[in-house]
Amino acid sequence: RTMMAPRVLFLLLQLCSLQVLLVSMTTRCHLTKHLVLSTYRHLEQLGEPFPLHCRSYNQNIYFPDDVVPAAQANRSQCQQVLRVLLESLQEAEPIFMENEFPDGEGRVNWDANKLEGFLIHQNRVLEEGQCVIDSSGVFSSYFRNVTTLIEQQDPCGWEILRRDLSWVLKTNLKRHYRCFK
Repeated sequence: RTMMAPRVLFLLLQLCSLQVLLVSMTTRCHLTKHLVLSTYRHLEQLGEPFPLHCRSYNQNIYFPDDVVPAAQANRSQCQQVLRVLLESLQEAEPIFMENEFPDGEGRVNWDANKLEGFLIHQNRVLEEGQCVIDSSGVFSSYFRNVTTLIEQQDPCGWEILRRDLSWVLKTNLKRHYRCFK
């Protein structure tokens, strides 16, 4: 009888460990496809297509697209896909909050309602994805360059930011649609 108690305790401990493992496996972080798609649409509809006069910046400021898996992501790569999307939106958030759009000639002609809608959706995506975000720093150089251009009151900085965030959202939705619920 005294040997039975440790065996029962050991069995209970194993069952508890298995339950914790199963719970942790099923509570992976997910983003809803509808929310990410809505965020993308608001961003796309802000203004006109990427201006031709801003193309000269493409050589100096480019999004590090190699961090997005090229092929359709498998389950283990979904965390990387979500991290890229979330970190991009997280890095962009202070740029939108701390900088003003240029006025007058050379201003950014964005629909204020669409911008507000985008910022609301961006915030919701970041809240929904809080369990994923841990900054890798892989985008810091890119966002530093974009911020510098924006601080110089160059509207191309805003257009580059919009173009590249749109690309991240669109690419991840198309290429890695299985990573979203």
